[in-house]
Amino acid sequence: MNKTDAVRKRATVGPSVREAIAFAMRGDATAFQWLIAVFHFFCFSILGLVLSANNAAAQTIGYRQSNLASNLPNVADHLTPNLPDPWGVAFLSGQPFFISDHKIGGITVHDATGFRAAPGGFTIPNAAGTGFDNPTGIVADQDSFVGSPSLVKPILVVTDQGTVFT
Repeated sequence: MNKTDAVRKRATVGPSVREAIAFAMRGDATAFQWLIAVFHFFCFSILGLVLSANNAAAQTIGYRQSNLASNLPNVADHLTPNLPDPWGVAFLSGQPFFISDHKIGGITVHDATGFRAAPGGFTIPNAAGTGFDNPTGIVADQDSFVGSPSLVKPILVVTDQGTVFT
């Protein structure tokens, strides 16, 4: 071994990859385990970098939450007492938000700022017509039609009793 090899050997912490492969082929388990450990370290390091870069890119697309209406004071911009248990929200482009209120059995309508908007809201009757039903889901689709193509009803409401209203 010449002087250059001796300096190179002192500068490395463990065996080189070439030496580890040679040791592994001769049956030296310690060198082979070192090689596997180095391989795992690099794989997990690269995986961590990829995942953190992906997470950082996702965080650059931001949204700001604005609580527009609530039945609780000091939670949203507008206090709406008849909004105790909202289950769904639907809207059409340029139209107000339709919110299904499960507890009161109706739909309330709010504009983009959180104020009540026309038509204000309506009650969902139960199947017997003796009271109200509790809406659980609401869908808005401006291209939907129920019954015939000439009958366009863009808001569909489903209740917890299984009734579908248009």
